[in-house]
Amino acid sequence: MTAHAGAVLRDAGKSHHKRRVIQHNQSVTDLDATFAEAVRLLTGLVSGEVSPVEAANWATPRYTDRSGYDQHAPLWTALGSLVLADMPAGRGRYLYGPADYQDWLDEALA
Repeated sequence: MTAHAGAVLRDAGKSHHKRRVIQHNQSVTDLDATFAEAVRLLTGLVSGEVSPVEAANWATPRYTDRSGYDQHAPLWTALGSLVLADMPAGRGRYLYGPADYQDWLDEALA
């Protein structure tokens, strides 16, 4: 291998590392934004401004996809709770209510 080829490979490796760091930082930013939305939904459940169906519908694809969401512990906790928000307890009733939603919010923010 020539000295020039070695230098090109070293530079390519550095560039690849920089891309990985940028992609990782972007992922963290995306996870934080997703967590902020989860907190907004939990807060809305507590206040009654968000329906249990809306919250669960938003959370379910993220919870089942697991595209790194499980690497952000508070987000994973929030998603695990939100998917349960519309659990039925009988005709027109839900198993969980505002007090439960507040507990979920507190746990996610702990």
